[in-house]
Amino acid sequence: MITLNTPDVTTVQSTGPSGSVTTITNTLFVSSVTLDMTTGAIYATIQRGALLNGIFTSNFPTLQVTVNPDGSFISQDGTWSGSVGSIAASLVASLKTQFDQFILASGAVSGTETV
Repeated sequence: MITLNTPDVTTVQSTGPSGSVTTITNTLFVSSVTLDMTTGAIYATIQRGALLNGIFTSNFPTLQVTVNPDGSFISQDGTWSGSVGSIAASLVASLKTQFDQFILASGAVSGTETV
């Protein structure tokens, strides 16, 4: 989990009896990641929320983030974008090699790894 240095504070005004509701989001939780070993893209689901009594509680819509092989990234709503540089390509390449190795190391199949 990622604790934000500066929490995101959102206040929603309503005309009902509840008046306004203030939501403080101070924690991000990467809840799932999909690696496309063919293209090198990384797809992540990031939940936004807060820690309450040590338990993460989502309080804002999740974001889907795509990290391209060149390191550029963007969230599905466009609010997050930028670049993480070449780390994305090297991460996927390293994980691909490790996955290939553990499949062979399991003994369930035999063969050689092609690099």
